[in-house]
Amino acid sequence: MNFRRLLPARPPAAHDVSRFQRLGTVIAIVGAGALAACGGGGGGGSNTSTADPSEVYDLNAAMTQAYAANAGTQLRIAGLQATSGSRSFSMTFTLAPGSDLGTTTDGRTIKQVAQTAEVVEAGVTGTRSLGSVTAYANGPFQPLLTVGGNVYTRYATLQASLPSAAVPGSGVTPLVSGVVYSDAALTQAIGTANVHWTLERVDSTHALLCLKTISTVNTVMSETEDCLEIDRANGNRVSGARLKVNGLIDGLNLTFR
Repeated sequence: MNFRRLLPARPPAAHDVSRFQRLGTVIAIVGAGALAACGGGGGGGSNTSTADPSEVYDLNAAMTQAYAANAGTQLRIAGLQATSGSRSFSMTFTLAPGSDLGTTTDGRTIKQVAQTAEVVEAGVTGTRSLGSVTAYANGPFQPLLTVGGNVYTRYATLQASLPSAAVPGSGVTPLVSGVVYSDAALTQAIGTANVHWTLERVDSTHALLCLKTISTVNTVMSETEDCLEIDRANGNRVSGARLKVNGLIDGLNLTFR
């Protein structure tokens, strides 16, 4: 597989890389089934209710639909909000599929998706862009490689599959683990990354698929989490997101929802 074919041709600067890349965002991947907001159609929500065992979500279908972006069109979620002290920010999040990259050793098609978050601060001119690209395979969903800036995370064998029938409150540790490299040839290892997933209840028809990445790069540990809101009453499609952006905007820890 030629990783240099990943979109974009010129990766974003290292300091502009969203750790949503770790998914997939990660990914958060992403992610609309991996990755995008809380609340029925993009508002806030929390896991405060007890899930009914009849509330079943197909997480593989959700991720596949989110990354395929409905047959080639971008998945776009606008109006995500975050605050820090007196500062307020808004985000527009998109997932844009690229061309296929080949096949895996077991014959699955390797696909790619570009993840972009555009952030605007109230009262400040200009837009900050955070981005990454993830190569992945479906059947089952499996992140293979994430590229952002000068950071390449290659994931090893899938350790657990996203289930086709999951209820809120479920999850696994880890989904997949990998090695972080500083070069496209994947020869200069600088750390490790582990991706876990959980499913949080929002209401009777919505839940958040959250992908948490725990990374250690050059002995520095970091943790990020990206959640896509799934609407099981609408074919397990993504309806919103909750994205955590830690340290990438003036060193702030921000949660957009």
